Amino acid sequence: MSIRVLFVPFHLQSESANAPGHDYVEKNRAWGERFIGPHSVHSMFYEPGKVSPVLARLDDAGQVYIRGHSLTGFAGVFDHAGLDEAGQVLHPAKMNQHLLALMAQPSVKFSLKAKEVVRRLIASGLRSTFGGKIKCYNCHSAEGDPNFATEVSRRLWEKEYRQCAVFGYQGALQPFHVEVGGKKLTDDGRAAKLRRVEILRGP
Repeated sequence: MSIRVLFVPFHLQSESANAPGHDYVEKNRAWGERFIGPHSVHSMFYEPGKVSPVLARLDDAGQVYIRGHSLTGFAGVFDHAGLDEAGQVLHPAKMNQHLLALMAQPSVKFSLKAKEVVRRLIASGLRSTFGGKIKCYNCHSAEGDPNFATEVSRRLWEKEYRQCAVFGYQGALQPFHVEVGGKKLTDDGRAAKLRRVEILRGP
């Protein structure tokens, strides 16, 4: 049985619904409950200094889904949270200003750049010999220049992660399987895999 890891790069420290990562507690739980297939689904959140045994033992049939929101032209992920990871109110001046400029309705959001997401993924136990798939399961993650999926691939390559395949998505995505045993979908009801793009690897 192969493994699917739903990796949330935010360090969830607060029970507040306004804390980074809180939104994915329910979304990941629902994904696991609605999925039926020959794979096991594991939800994990980044925790400083903690290595996930599940992530560390992934074989080449395994897949990692990086969670978080993204936008066309944004090389990072964000959450609809007005607090930082320490539970403090996030001041607009400390928000990623490029993200703020890209948003149709500007508001304070906590975000992480792709470089930090990759650092946290590696720190959580992903081996450099991993030859499976890393899917940037984020809206618009393969759209624009820059974009999140391409930047994730580049940062992994810099860290000598050369054997895995990296994918991004075009368009908006549903956060989990819509029905039990069903496929992951885009916002227009199409199968998400039809909007999936493999990112070319290399320097």
